[in-house]
Amino acid sequence: MNRILFVVTCALFFTVGSSYKYRHRRSALPSNSNRKWDKYQDADGKFIIPYVIGDNYTDSDRNLLLDQMGKIEKNTCVKFKPRNNEEDYAAIFNGLGDGCNSAVGRPGGKTTVYLESSPRGSCFKQRTLMRFLLHVVGIFGEQMREDRNKYIRVHRENIQAGYEYGFARILSSDASTYDLPYDYLSITHYPKDAYAKPGTITIETLDPTYQDLIGQVDEPSVYDYKKVCLMYKCGKCIGVETSSL
Repeated sequence: MNRILFVVTCALFFTVGSSYKYRHRRSALPSNSNRKWDKYQDADGKFIIPYVIGDNYTDSDRNLLLDQMGKIEKNTCVKFKPRNNEEDYAAIFNGLGDGCNSAVGRPGGKTTVYLESSPRGSCFKQRTLMRFLLHVVGIFGEQMREDRNKYIRVHRENIQAGYEYGFARILSSDASTYDLPYDYLSITHYPKDAYAKPGTITIETLDPTYQDLIGQVDEPSVYDYKKVCLMYKCGKCIGVETSSL
């Protein structure tokens, strides 16, 4: 399991022509996973993810990041909170050339989350930040679901050499769908041309309605939040009692 988790959690952006792309591997951790952030809780029962943010970000970058953290707190029982002296925490770091990189869940100790903001490129887009924060919480990419072949067709012949592993499936022994439907509009879903050779696509949606929508949303879907709530067994989700969902 550790090897699988390592493979699916690396991420960075790289230049193809004039555009920046990024690798993001990520379904969700099982509710009994030891990688959940369930070690710390506040007085309201929120599960705490302690964090520190590097001091080489602009105020604008920091505010955008904090806004995305706030959305997760508002809609789930997971809360990002500045670290005091907690042993396990997320360290958000801006390093030139490090791109966008996050482990899925809580590996233990200091978990470095690389979110680059530099002239080379930036992870500081609302969509990208939310994707990686959800990885930290414990969410994998929707296109990696074990049952994904019922909903998408992966064109392996079009994948750039060296990026094939980004289209692996995460088996039910390592992740859970929580019986939620496949979500083309998940903020964690790859776009149709992820790691594609020029002029091709790597993902074809079996429902053509979603072909140009995957990987394009800027906000988490209801199912993105539900997945977090089911993983952490939240009493409320998106402002509604969990038993009513």
